[in-house]
Amino acid sequence: MAEQTRENRGTMVRVPQELADALDALIPLLQKDHEYAAFGQVTRSDVARLAMSKGIASLRGKYTGGSRKNGG
Repeated sequence: MAEQTRENRGTMVRVPQELADALDALIPLLQKDHEYAAFGQVTRSDVARLAMSKGIASLRGKYTGGSRKNGG
């Protein structure tokens, strides 16, 4: 599911167990969604990237009055 961008950079983030469980709970839901199913097996990392991208766009919109696709 990971999209190829200009350059993927490794960033390690420790999260509480509750957040890891929430990411895991979203995996089967995304696998059933036709928008993401085409990418094959969805992983916790895929869900975390998607959540960060959407969250960053939301925060950017809130604090700057605009948003850019994919949080970039």
